[in-house]
Amino acid sequence: MKDKYYKTISPDSAKNRIAKLVARNRKAWIAHLELSETKGIDKDSHLYQHSLTEAMTYSQALKVMGITEIESLED
Repeated sequence: MKDKYYKTISPDSAKNRIAKLVARNRKAWIAHLELSETKGIDKDSHLYQHSLTEAMTYSQALKVMGITEIESLED
């Protein structure tokens, strides 16, 4: 299955997909921080937990791919 999907992706397409993932990760963290700081959403609320989970999921996907923005997290 891995070979079926990833052998057909061109390098440019792969770069575009990774760039979109990085951009979405940043947007998710910004949205989460806005909820907690500016809107004062309670940490126990469903909306807060959902935004945190979404942001962490994007970060985890990038981490699995070996993409980090903080040098100390690099292997």
